[in-house]
Amino acid sequence: MMHNALRAEKSEIHLDGHHLSTDEVYRVSTVWEGARLALAEDAILRMKKSLQVKDDLIASGIPIYGVTTGFGDNSSRQISPEKTVALQRNLLRFLRVGTGPVAPDEIIRATMLIRANCAARGHSAIRQEPIHLILEMLHHDILPQIPERGSVGASGDLAPLSYLAASLTGEGTVTYRGERMPAAEALRAAGLQPVELQAKEGLALVNGTSFMSAYLTLAFAEARELAWCAELCTAMAAEVRESSKDQFTAFPHINKPHPGQITSAENIRQILEGSALIGADADLRGGGMGEGVSYLELERGIQDPYSIRCAPHVIGVLRDTLQWSEQWITNEINSSNEPMRWGRSVASGPHGQRCRSARDVSRRRSGRTSGRSPDGGSKMMSAR
Repeated sequence: MMHNALRAEKSEIHLDGHHLSTDEVYRVSTVWEGARLALAEDAILRMKKSLQVKDDLIASGIPIYGVTTGFGDNSSRQISPEKTVALQRNLLRFLRVGTGPVAPDEIIRATMLIRANCAARGHSAIRQEPIHLILEMLHHDILPQIPERGSVGASGDLAPLSYLAASLTGEGTVTYRGERMPAAEALRAAGLQPVELQAKEGLALVNGTSFMSAYLTLAFAEARELAWCAELCTAMAAEVRESSKDQFTAFPHINKPHPGQITSAENIRQILEGSALIGADADLRGGGMGEGVSYLELERGIQDPYSIRCAPHVIGVLRDTLQWSEQWITNEINSSNEPMRWGRSVASGPHGQRCRSARDVSRRRSGRTSGRSPDGGSKMMSAR
């Protein structure tokens, strides 16, 4: 279990698109078997209102991107309402061009949870049924097999998320009870029914950053654990050297007042509290030089090497980075990428620049490349 990463567990998490935390994503994806997940009542109401907006837009006859028009350069081609379902089905088929090894199970679970929560924000014009199915698949641990490579990075996870969306319709391959099998077979074995995606629902599922956010959220949890491990190792090294605890007291750190540094020093000080192997500055100084003595060889140095006494300065940079990147991550996993409103069907876009920036900075500050990021992260999150 990760130190200080898992707060009090809830028997059920209600997704509303506003309050999903990084801790909950970590818990559901890695350590909480049989997660009980549900849509919040207010999320359901917003989703229903968004569906009405979509229906009104379609009925008006105006072109709606990705609903009654094609995608990308084909947005100049409008189709009739009768073809909207086929359009979504074909979207999922032509996007499934991923390659490379399949993403780890915990990444896939995190992707599913984040995608469901983004839909629960209630502005993506998608019905409850596909989202309920995602949550039921998580509960039964039916995991769509998503290749690691294929994202267009800063412009969204269209290809990876198409594998998730396709599994809801019974297409593609999943794992269930440790076996790879067709999605339709796994759903049937679990007593679940595939869904037929309606107008815009394929786009609502693939137009997002949930795959890269999954990598980032779990890497964030690991980086936070790494910070604590570094503090624990610092405390242990100080004990081995029978160092002074005074170098971790508040005074020297509040006068270089970086919050992460202050927090790190406090953590180390708490770990050392009550240790019989740690002393104080006075213990290192000894009795001092007596009268008439011009030179004295001390038994040991009166301060520790930089690697110990300045550890809070270094670890603190990572803690400061985690503090602001957590807000970026939390915002991203509680975001809509294609909210619908009257007169304008696509008001945003699945841009993942903050995911990339947070990942790059966190990787540099932690001094390592997270093994969770395919291609070291740079290719996955490169701009088009």
